[in-house]
Amino acid sequence: MKKLFALFLAAALTLSLSACGGGDAPSAPEPQSPPVSTEPAAPSDPGGPSAGEPASQPGREWDLQPGKVLRYNQPEEPEGRPYSWELGTEKELNEFKALLQTADISYLTACDWTDVEAELPVKTELEILQALENAQPGFFEKMENPATGGTYSIGLYDREGKELLSVGYDGFWFAVSFYTEEKISSYIFDGSRMSLDLPSLEKYRSDSPFFGLDPGEVVSMEDERLVVPLKREYGTQAELDRWNDLIRTARINRFVVCRTGAQPGELPVAVEGQLRTLLQSAQLDLYPPETKEDPVTGGGITIIAYGEGGQPLFTAAYIGNWFTVRFGEEETNIIFNGEADADLELLLTMDLA
Repeated sequence: MKKLFALFLAAALTLSLSACGGGDAPSAPEPQSPPVSTEPAAPSDPGGPSAGEPASQPGREWDLQPGKVLRYNQPEEPEGRPYSWELGTEKELNEFKALLQTADISYLTACDWTDVEAELPVKTELEILQALENAQPGFFEKMENPATGGTYSIGLYDREGKELLSVGYDGFWFAVSFYTEEKISSYIFDGSRMSLDLPSLEKYRSDSPFFGLDPGEVVSMEDERLVVPLKREYGTQAELDRWNDLIRTARINRFVVCRTGAQPGELPVAVEGQLRTLLQSAQLDLYPPETKEDPVTGGGITIIAYGEGGQPLFTAAYIGNWFTVRFGEEETNIIFNGEADADLELLLTMDLA
């Protein structure tokens, strides 16, 4: 039983090369993002830090090329090199932080129960490295078996494609493996009271509503995500206040846009920012309560905003007079008067490429 538990522990959390299906060196680098990094902080005491600890200060600059998102496969017992595993101490945590600051890390691999392989953008790699630098796990006094399921595995590689480190995290264990030519040494830390802010890999799962969308997409009129409820109501002041609060405070992760005459394709980050600015500045009016007008003429623009967790925040449509909002996945489209707003007019003509 002890042997089986050891194999499970080492394989499930620490061997990202095996768990993610391996990672060959990517061929060509992409333009670099501004440096995002942090200086390693001092290790926590055996009691473990709280989730609210402040991030450490910026340190090294990273020179990376795009990495890979890999399928999460059931790992097998590693071959070719013996491995050992044990509870991590302050010594191993310091070695891990030192390697993050000094190792010649060229690219990363990552998997989180993904079922497709894709390029891992440099921006996402930097977010992962920043999270690892800020990680402050505690130390176990004895081995625990949380059996929580779900593992975020990360491999760190040099320019020749040799794995330097791998990290596994499942919300309880924080596991680090050091790779040498002779062996793999794995150490388990207590991550149960640690907030490790790793970027979501949800869009790399084929059943995700965001599959292939990064940072957004321009879609055709036939896209099924554009289907809206048939129920429509003219908005009240309370609903207008709700919209104004939402568009100013919502943490929007990405947009999907459909506009008459636009070609399907990728929506640049800069355009997403312009869309939000125009929506935030729009001055909407209410129609009088007795209004019965039905001005649907077709065309215009439809914008769907998604939150960080993948949930739809709103669907907004504008056709030159009506500005309609569907909050979340509610069953009603709320109608506001946007006919006199010049910013909304720009939505119909701005460059989406």
